[in-house]
Amino acid sequence: MSSDHFENKLKKVGLSLIIVGLIDIGILTICLFQGIPYFSSFNFFALISGLILIKSVNVKFGRIIGTISSFLITVLLGIILILLIHVPFRFWITYAEYKLENLMLIISFFVINLSYLVWINLKLTGKKASAITPENNNRIADFFLKTSSGYIMGCFLVLLLLIITVFIYKNENTKFAIKKAKNHFSTDYDYFVSSYQTVNGVSEITITAFNDSKIESFEIKIDNKAHGKLNKDDE
Repeated sequence: MSSDHFENKLKKVGLSLIIVGLIDIGILTICLFQGIPYFSSFNFFALISGLILIKSVNVKFGRIIGTISSFLITVLLGIILILLIHVPFRFWITYAEYKLENLMLIISFFVINLSYLVWINLKLTGKKASAITPENNNRIADFFLKTSSGYIMGCFLVLLLLIITVFIYKNENTKFAIKKAKNHFSTDYDYFVSSYQTVNGVSEITITAFNDSKIESFEIKIDNKAHGKLNKDDE
């Protein structure tokens, strides 16, 4: 691969990042004004990265973007794996039956983002791209120029998320919350933790209860400092 050919790839990726960044910022702005929750995945980072790629046509920076794409690909696939492990398959069947549009949006989000990241990765990584990258005596810089570094960092983050997920399920607060949810609903429901956060010593846990015909949620607050349990509905 010639240097000019790779620079053309950098410009194509840079232009695509600018377009994607602007679209993402536009969607984010609309959602903010409408009060709609939105998880922005590219926005300003994509816009700034795209401008840098087009303006400087820097091979090393392009390789770093390729490494970041490797990292994000690994994390996205890891999140999908964790969701499949964490959320019972029966829930997805019920969710598809009653909220098919929402499920299709979730699937579309992962497919579109993953496809775009794979495209960037194919454009900016590989042996041919490595061959034209200027040598660098800085070990830290060299680490981020390697495609494998992105996969390694991604795997570490996914492993951390998996450990956190296991911790949440083994936590005594979670067991207490699920027990309370079982007392609240009938016995034909299955349960999983859909939200867990601790603020100022108070754990706020949301349990999703579901069966073949319904999806319900149960929220509880647990005061860790006073070791007291307080149902949100009883406040």
